Amino acid sequence: MNERNIHSSCRNLSIMPSRLVMRRRPVYHLKKRAAIMSEKRDMLLSVATALIESRGYRGVSIQEITEAAGVSIGSFYNHFSSKEDLYTSILQRIESDGMKRVEAIVNRYRSPLNKIRVLYRFVTLGVRRNRILRGVLTGERDYMSPGVRKHLAEGNDIRSRVERIMAEVLREGAMSNVFRTGLYRNATFLVTGLFDTILQNLDAPQLEDLVEDLLTLIERGLKRRLRLRRRDERLDRRMLRFSDDDDLLDI
Repeated sequence: MNERNIHSSCRNLSIMPSRLVMRRRPVYHLKKRAAIMSEKRDMLLSVATALIESRGYRGVSIQEITEAAGVSIGSFYNHFSSKEDLYTSILQRIESDGMKRVEAIVNRYRSPLNKIRVLYRFVTLGVRRNRILRGVLTGERDYMSPGVRKHLAEGNDIRSRVERIMAEVLREGAMSNVFRTGLYRNATFLVTGLFDTILQNLDAPQLEDLVEDLLTLIERGLKRRLRLRRRDERLDRRMLRFSDDDDLLDI
C-alpha cells in the first residue's frame, strides 16, 4: 500500500496516519527495564538465601520469599520457573563466588605443598561458615533437593572442582619432584578422600587439630625427603605467617 492509499484509508476511518505508525521504545527504556529485572532477581536470590540458611530448603515457601522480598508471586515466576530453580541458582552463585576466591588464594602460593595446605584450610573454614554449602556437601536432608542431587551428579559442584584443582597441584608437585605420587594408585582420590573426612567432622571441637594432622599425614606421605627447604616454600611460609584468616578463609 503506497502513501496515498494510506492517507485515503485514514480519511475513510477518520483517524490520523500518525496513529498507524509503530514507534520504537528508546534504548534507555529497555536498559532501565533490564536493570530493574536484574535488581528484582538479585533481591529474590538474596532474600531466599537468608531464609534457606536459617530454615532449610524445605522450610521456606515461595510466598514467604516473595513477601520478604516485597515482590508479587507473578514477578517471581518472571525470574524462576520454580523454587527448585531458585535454589539451584543460589547454590551455583555461592559456588561460583567461592571458587573464584579459592583459585585466587591458591594462585598466590608457589609451593605445591602449601597450595594443598591453603586449599584445605580455605575450603574447610569456608564450608563451615556457609550453612547452605555445608548442608549440601554433607547431605543434610533439609538442604537437599532433586535439582541439587542432579547438580552434584553432573560434577560441577564445588567439591568436584576442588578435586580438579587438587589433581592439578599434585601433577605440578610430581613434575617438580616435590611429591612422590607414584607410590600411590590414585593420589588425587586419596587426598580428596581425606578432605571428605573433614567435611563429615565440621562440628567436631577438634576440627583444627584434625585438619593439621591430615595435612601432616599428606606432607609425610607425599613429599620427597629433602634436607634443605625449597625457596618457594620459604617464601610461602612468610605469606602464611602474616595472612589474615578472616580475609582469606571465607566463602
